[in-house]
Amino acid sequence: MERRVRRQVDVLVFTIIGVISMPAGLEIQNGTASMFSVRETPWHREGHILTAAPSFDEAMALARLDYTVEKRPTFRQTDDHNFVQNARAFLTLRTDRGIELGSVGPDYTPLQNRDAFRALEPLLDEGICTLETGGVLRDGADAWLLAKIVTERVDSPLIREVFTDEILLHALLTNNHTGRRNATVAATPIRVVCANTLGLAEREMAQSGRYIGIRHAGNAAVRMVEAAETLFKGLVEQFEVVAAQYRVLKTCFLTDALFKKLILDPAIPDPRADRKFNPDAKRAELVIRRYETKASKVRALWTEGTGHTGDHSAWEAYNALVEAIDHDIDLFPTRAGVWRTASLMDGVLRQRKQAALNAVVAYAQSPHNSASR
Repeated sequence: MERRVRRQVDVLVFTIIGVISMPAGLEIQNGTASMFSVRETPWHREGHILTAAPSFDEAMALARLDYTVEKRPTFRQTDDHNFVQNARAFLTLRTDRGIELGSVGPDYTPLQNRDAFRALEPLLDEGICTLETGGVLRDGADAWLLAKIVTERVDSPLIREVFTDEILLHALLTNNHTGRRNATVAATPIRVVCANTLGLAEREMAQSGRYIGIRHAGNAAVRMVEAAETLFKGLVEQFEVVAAQYRVLKTCFLTDALFKKLILDPAIPDPRADRKFNPDAKRAELVIRRYETKASKVRALWTEGTGHTGDHSAWEAYNALVEAIDHDIDLFPTRAGVWRTASLMDGVLRQRKQAALNAVVAYAQSPHNSASR
């Protein structure tokens, strides 16, 4: 199958000898990380790398997600040196390893990973999503299971028509046992493989609003299932809005002048158009040359990008920019100390893409647009 560029959706988760943790936050047991990844090897090169998506039970076993957490009482010493149970303070204990995970209140009810993650089973059974990654972090304090949504199985002709077999988002389920965070059902474009990417996904979901938090109380497992159903229904509605906009882009065709105005100028402005630009400055020639290299690269990808037909559509124009920014690190570097993925999802690089997308969508939807056929 022809390799496709992943499109951006900017419009709109027992005591064993040798148990350690690593910088990525992953638990390691007997030399193997408690996680799995389908087809792609994570940056940390740990865990089980699978050639095909596992079943729910296989995923739970491979990622060692089936540990049990209990709420245990705590005690305080009285003035007469006796011990009495605290009425408001309890701890969560990972029973298989005897590890204290957090401090919780009297209303806290442990939610086991298996019960939390079963919320994905209806979507898995229908083939709407397939498991992608899963794992254990921080000695079991956090756990996640990630599935990719297969848009061709979504019950929406518009989504299937526009996006074919492209994957837009992941369904992410997380469970925290420290009492500090809720369990969550979320949709995210981020492929979670460690504590760092989970943190980035949590930031992205908080900004996008594509998540539902579940308190560890009462029938939390039932509410996880209900949350998954609600979120998926909302995602289909969001996908249809995005699909309608992208269909407009696919039927809008740009001239070279419009390509510069709608794609290059918002995302890669010509430095010579800036009033503060000094053509006699020491680095002026270098700045101009770098701009022209970027513009030339994006323009070439407009007709020759991965999966493009060369039809000069606004759709392929925008994705030429996405391909260049996402994959050409030399032309589009990040500042020192800035994680590239963070910049792509929530920083300067994302802002560049969003500016161009806003401009080209506004033009394509304009009643004055005559560049369609």
